[in-house]
Amino acid sequence: MGPLDYFLRVLVNIIMAMVLGSLMIGLFGLLVAGQEGLVNGMVWGAAFGILGGLAVTSTFDSLAFWNGFFSRFTKSKFEDTPDDRK
Repeated sequence: MGPLDYFLRVLVNIIMAMVLGSLMIGLFGLLVAGQEGLVNGMVWGAAFGILGGLAVTSTFDSLAFWNGFFSRFTKSKFEDTPDDRK
């Protein structure tokens, strides 16, 4: 995966988290405090969505990286070691 693909994946995840967070917290604010609660909830939802999108994306990317690293590492070790049990 190239840098452009990675950037697009991070950007899409952040935008999705920001929209979902804004909607959920904004609707809760609308139910609790009316129109002012909607506006405040959408701002807080966008802020939490940006932070949450970055955290989730970085967590999944680090898991994918280390999973690939260990699978490549063990595959190379099994190919390099001779089988002495013949």
